Amino acid sequence: MENTIENASVMVVEDDPFSQQFIVQMLDSMGVYEVVKAANGQEALDLLAARQADIHLIITDVTMPEMDGYELVRRIRLGALKQFKNVPMIVLTADDTERNLQQARILKINSFFVKPPSKAVFESTIKRVIEEHEQRPTSDSI
Repeated sequence: MENTIENASVMVVEDDPFSQQFIVQMLDSMGVYEVVKAANGQEALDLLAARQADIHLIITDVTMPEMDGYELVRRIRLGALKQFKNVPMIVLTADDTERNLQQARILKINSFFVKPPSKAVFESTIKRVIEEHEQRPTSDSI
């Protein structure tokens, strides 16, 4: 199945209820097929491990309790859940620092948002990341 907004399943990993709802509403307004919500990295891993269907994109906050966004991305990229190893990931943070940008590059994160993202930038980035992933050849290597 082609990965487009209309048939995409997106996971939102965000501990702040207001921020989580803001992101979910933007995804809903774009016509995303399914939004799966998690409050931290550990909950996200648990939900992913129990999933039978694909997730086409993960949007994660950086700073969260139990497991932060970078640790979540690191575990997924290292193959903790092999079926999600290559899923596109977008990181959200309140701090647009060089350290955060460097971490994003090291972990091969597909995009990076500073909170709160504008609707136009959010929508264009989500569409671009999903389309780029669809065009990439399937591979187990990163």
